[in-house]
Amino acid sequence: MSNKSDLLLRYEKMLRGEGSSWFDADEFDDIALEYEMSSKLEDALYAIERGLKYHPSSQELKTRKAYYLLVQGKVEEARDVMSEVTTLDDDAQCIRVELLLIDGNIDTAVDIVKRLLKAPNITSDFILNIIDLCADYKLFSDLFLSITSAINNIESQQQLPILREFISILEELSETEMQAQIIEKILDKEPYSLPDWMKAIEIYILLSDLPKALDAIEYALVIDATNSEVLFYKAYCIANQGNEKEAISILEDNNVKKDENIYMLLATCYANMNRYAKSIDILDDMLKTYSHNSRSLYLMAHNIYNLYHDNNNVIDLLKKSLEEEPYDSETIYFLAKVYYEIEDYYNALETIKSLDLEESNWDNLKMFTLYGDILIKSGMQEEAIWYYKKVCEVDKYDLEIYFKIIYAYSEMHDVENMHKNIRSAEEIIAYLDYEKKLTKEEEDRVSYIRDTINKIKAILRNHIDDKI
Repeated sequence: MSNKSDLLLRYEKMLRGEGSSWFDADEFDDIALEYEMSSKLEDALYAIERGLKYHPSSQELKTRKAYYLLVQGKVEEARDVMSEVTTLDDDAQCIRVELLLIDGNIDTAVDIVKRLLKAPNITSDFILNIIDLCADYKLFSDLFLSITSAINNIESQQQLPILREFISILEELSETEMQAQIIEKILDKEPYSLPDWMKAIEIYILLSDLPKALDAIEYALVIDATNSEVLFYKAYCIANQGNEKEAISILEDNNVKKDENIYMLLATCYANMNRYAKSIDILDDMLKTYSHNSRSLYLMAHNIYNLYHDNNNVIDLLKKSLEEEPYDSETIYFLAKVYYEIEDYYNALETIKSLDLEESNWDNLKMFTLYGDILIKSGMQEEAIWYYKKVCEVDKYDLEIYFKIIYAYSEMHDVENMHKNIRSAEEIIAYLDYEKKLTKEEEDRVSYIRDTINKIKAILRNHIDDKI
């Protein structure tokens, strides 16, 4: 049985020459839309062009033709068609705005859209068209507030569907902060919707806003107190606040059925509590149902490293983890660190080189520090100093980096630069002594570095032929 409408069947019968029919302009528009919904754009455009033969002055058909031409990338043809359109309806305005955007007239297009979104008779379809334009041309930062204000001005029963469509588009574009604002509007209208609370929890976790995530979790638990996924999120948030014991209790006291994520969370909590044997037991139990993944291999390597110091086993596990996630920087760092500790500097160097460090995030200070350490041991002091100095650019109060730089210059017998960096380190020590409140551990560390620098200065003063 055909899913085509009677109108479309009558039109296609006419095309086959099986009868003559008259179609008004609106009917040709409906026929084209039906083809469009079936992803038959050529047929849709042909219907519009046929309609224009009978209704050459139809503004609606011309607007629709310009739209299809734009979709096909025929910008100049679309522009020519729009030069004949004088109406100011929503569809025509959207096409005019898109032509401005194609020409690079962003500010003009944004100003027009802002004005259109303030119209008292604005429709939900027009708002959705603008949302699609914003997605295509990355305009949400300019128009987000105008769009949300416009949604507030349409009929109440129309707001929720458009908000849901809006948040799905924002999710595709990874616009997490905007998603948070939209989900809050959705929850104002649907406060007892568990899926929406779940979405809110996920968004807040992505934003690392654990207090808000926990608030959302409590609302979700009011709706369903035994929901395993919500309990998992609660345990996850509490564990990430440093309370692994309570996180474990949430999962175990509620007899939460273990899936792969819950196994991993429990194993991670026990590992963070230095209960490595228990973490290993949980991972072994996990393997009875779920295969190893990159994170479980990494965590198993972490446990064995701390419990048994079995470096060969650790290296094998980390290599398997990297087979699953070849560019995971945390695993690469760990593997390079193990190679460094067993003095296999060649493999340590090759492991870190598997990352494109020039494209890496310079906030990953420990990676660049380790890379500098490996380069020192590989006899590449100048390269090591370059990476150490990059760390200093981010954390200028890291005394240990200055100590490493001083050591690197000593290996190069560059006394002038040793003195220069000693002065920089002493300035930081003076600042830390008088401006910063340090913990006892930090005070001890600063004191140790101060004593070490004094010994280096004594060596330099006395020209003692000694290693630093």
